[in-house]
Parts: sequence; C-alpha cells; structure tokens
Amino acid sequence: MKNKIKSGMIRILNLALNIYFIFLISLFITDYSFIINGGVSNFSIQAFIFLFLLFIRWFVEKKTFGDILFIKIINKVLKAGDFSILVFIFLFFIVIFSTIGIARHLAFSSSGCDLAATDLAIWNTAQGRIMFSSLIGNVSHFGGHFEPVLFLITPLYLLWPNIVILILLQAIALGAAIFPLYLIAKLRLKSRFLIFAFIIAYFFSRPIRGVGFLDFHTDSFLVPLSLFFYYFLVNKKTKFALLAMFSMLLCKENTTFLIAGFGIFTFFSLKNRALGTAIFIIAVFVWILETNILMPFFSHTKEFPYLSLLPFGKTYGENITAVINNPTLLINLIFGPGKIDFYLKIFGPLGFLAFLSPENYILFLVPLSTQIIGSIGHPGMQTISSHYPAHTVPFIFIASIYGAGWLIDKFGKNDKTNKKISFFIALYLIITSLAFYGKSDGHKLSKFIQGVKDMRSQEVLWALKTIPANASVTTVNRLVPHLSHRKYIYMWENSPDLRYLTEYVVLHRRLIETDKERFDQIIAGLKERGFKAAYTDKYNDLFIFFNPNYNKELLENRQGKLII
Repeated sequence: MKNKIKSGMIRILNLALNIYFIFLISLFITDYSFIINGGVSNFSIQAFIFLFLLFIRWFVEKKTFGDILFIKIINKVLKAGDFSILVFIFLFFIVIFSTIGIARHLAFSSSGCDLAATDLAIWNTAQGRIMFSSLIGNVSHFGGHFEPVLFLITPLYLLWPNIVILILLQAIALGAAIFPLYLIAKLRLKSRFLIFAFIIAYFFSRPIRGVGFLDFHTDSFLVPLSLFFYYFLVNKKTKFALLAMFSMLLCKENTTFLIAGFGIFTFFSLKNRALGTAIFIIAVFVWILETNILMPFFSHTKEFPYLSLLPFGKTYGENITAVINNPTLLINLIFGPGKIDFYLKIFGPLGFLAFLSPENYILFLVPLSTQIIGSIGHPGMQTISSHYPAHTVPFIFIASIYGAGWLIDKFGKNDKTNKKISFFIALYLIITSLAFYGKSDGHKLSKFIQGVKDMRSQEVLWALKTIPANASVTTVNRLVPHLSHRKYIYMWENSPDLRYLTEYVVLHRRLIETDKERFDQIIAGLKERGFKAAYTDKYNDLFIFFNPNYNKELLENRQGKLII
C-alpha cells in the first residue's frame, strides 16, 4: 500500500515538474497576461517554487530522479559537446534580446538621444555625409562620442538601411560574450557544471539585460571584446590581445579607462612590466588625443564636452584639489544615496564572488569608479538599467570566476572534495543569479506588444510614411527613431531654437515628454505661426504639420553647436 502511494506521488510530482519546466521556458516569451489579469511577471519566484518541488521529488526517491522527462532531455543535451551547447544558448539569447528590442522599438519606447542618434550618423555616412548628425547640433557624431566602429557598420546600411540592424547587432554582441566567458572559466575551473553555471548566470544577468534591452550603444561591443582581451592576455597571446585592445578603442572614447585598467592589471597581476606599461601609455595617449583634440574639433567646442560630469569642479585639477582639501567628499561619493543598492544589484547576481579575487580588483574598480563619479552629473550612470554596466560586468564575471577558483583551492583537499565544493558553488551561483533576475523576459515582451496595440503603432507608422523622405522634420523624442533617415531631424524636447525651422513638425499627445499639459496650446501655437495641418488622426493624438514658409538655407547655413 505504501509503495502504491509513493509511486502515485512520484508520478504526480514528475508530471507537475514536467509541466512546470515547460511553463518556466514559456516565461521567456510571454507572461500569460492574455489569460491572467496582470500576468505572471516574476520569474524568480516561479523558479524557486520549481527548485523546491524538484528538491522534494529528489528527497522522495533519488533512484528514479533521472527518469523525469525534462531531466532526460537535459541529460541528452549535456551529452552534446560544449560548443554545441554554447551555440544553442547564443542563438536563444539572440532571439530573446532581438525580439524584445524590436518590440520595444515598435512600441515607441526607443529614444532619439541614443538609438536614433547612432542610426542617423551611420545612415548619413552611407549617403556620403560622413558622420553628420543634426540630432546633436548639426555637427559630427564624433563630437558627441568618438566611435570609429560605426564605419564598420556602414556597409550593412548599404545593403539594408534599417535601424533594426543596430538592435540585432547589439543582441549578437552580447550573446557572443558567452564564448570568451566560457574560455576564461575553463582556464580557471575544472568542473563542467560550474563553468556552465557562470554561462547560466550570464544568461540571467539583470545588468546585461539593462544593456541589451536599452537602445543600441557601441558599449555593448565591449562586453565580448573585454573578455577576449583578458583571455588572450593571460594566455600570453599578445598579438590577439592587442587586436582585441585596438578593437575596443574603436568603440568609444571612455574605453580608454578599461584599457588603462588592463595596463595596471598586466603590470602587477601578470608581472609583465613592459607590456603593462605600453598598454597604460596607449590608453592615456588615446584619451588625451580623443578628448583634448579630436572631439573638441568635431564638436566645435574648446574642451571635452563631458567635463560637466565631474563631481567637484569643471576641471580635473579642481576635483583633485577639492578631494585633498575635503576627503569626506570622496566618502560621500562612494557611499552616498543609492550607492549601496547599486553595488548590491551589480555584484549580487554573482553572489559577491568577485571580492574573493583581489588580483582582478583593478579591472572592475576602474570602470566602476567612472560610473560613480559620473553619476553626480548623470544619475543614469548609477543604475543597472543602462548601457554603463557593459564596462563593469565583464570584469565582475572574471573576478567571480577566479573567486570561485580560490574557494576550491582553499577548501578542496582532493578531487572528491573539489567536485563537491564546485557543485555547491555552482548551485549558489544559479540561486543568486535567479534571485536578482526578477521579472521575466516574457513580461517585458508582453508589455511592449501591448504597447504596440495601445499606441496603434501600425496607424502611426503609416502616417509617418506620408512625410517625404528628404524633408526636414522636428518630432518628439520617441518618434525620432522612426524618422531618422533624413539629413535634418530634430527633437522637439531639446531643440527650442530649431523646432520651427523644419519643413515638418510631428507631435504626439501621448509621446511628448515635456509640456504634456500644454499640448493643445502647442498645437494652437503652431497654427498661429502659419503651420498647416497635413495629417491628424481621429483620436487627436498624432499631428503632422507642414511649414509653408520653410527655408532650407536657414538649416544649411546654421553654425553647428553640440547638443548633449
């Protein structure tokens, strides 16, 4: 009788676990909000319920635990080679990130400041106007950010001039990082389970999602490149390491901080004095060249435009003097409001293992310091929901891998204990990564799909196509990415002296980010200025105005002035 009850319980648990496993996988594409009010948004809670049921099933009978269908499937997958598994994860990653990115774009959640600014510079370059950008003030894109890597993307625009290319490239870059991450983990760790636990932790990384689910930034390329640079450095493959380094320098001007960190790491941790010194000198030289000469030249300014982000003055000297005179400024900077929460969110998903690897501290402390310093002038730098973690997270992963290796070396006595310690570290890593994962990808995707419906995106996009392709346009921030393939495009929100000079003005009641309460007055003001209504939707949300007094020469002859 007891055996029958136990057997029945096992069958029920097996069925429940198989169904729950399918349910968990489905949360990457939906939150079931179409059948459940509010949807199932928190993946972490569901994952822990599943793990609890899994533990109960294992406790009831260990002997037949491997007979559960989904475990059989996983075991078959694990029998495949590591490369095959990595390729599968890579492709799954790309599908999720690109799908959410495209849905976000179609829901008018992408930005003119970021996605459209990059898209415009590349598109203009493809048209022969090298890196010209009206969005940052009729100057070269290199005045706002020095990103030569954009030249490598331009040929893709000659084949398919579509902003979606940038969304796909970002997903591919972030997904590709699992390959060097695997190589680094394999250098330090022997346990296959622990190595793939780090890959799983990367897949679930909330900071990586902050990078990938935001607008395109060239910073996303730094994630795989930083990992490759590290891998080649520690393997003493100097030529490949330098290739990775110069590839990083193509991405953005502040990459030089990462390179400087690598130089210090190479000098002290790898004990390669000559190479470390050379890398550091290159970083300093490129930083001075780009921020003191090239960017001011392209932006028509006298100095590096982002000095305004310095916390204690307008110059480097003023900041150093301020800290020397009042050291408490530095303490407040490091431990001020919101800082502890930020540290928890960026180190917590990897269980704080990074702190067990002092030899790698410099690699994540350098970019982390720039984020903390910059957050005074730009609070967005102190968040994981941005592109800034792309500079820090790769090194936290590296340090965490070596931290795990230190634990195994410290407490492992033989192969048997090493395997046990590796198993528990892997389990701990999976639990912490799940704990910080939070809301599911399916929740985000469902939200954006609903946003597409609520915003009646298809109707809006159809109306935008009625605007001539060569016409100059001023529009609200979140419509800019859908109108950016033209020489002159401006954001209503940050172009008060240009907004009335364009041939068309496009406004949307629900998308305007400033003066929402004055929207009707703005529409009336445009009419008073002589603008003619070219299109108005039946909901009185979308307005397209034509400027009959448009004078192209006013835009063509206007002196460039950087907008940041």
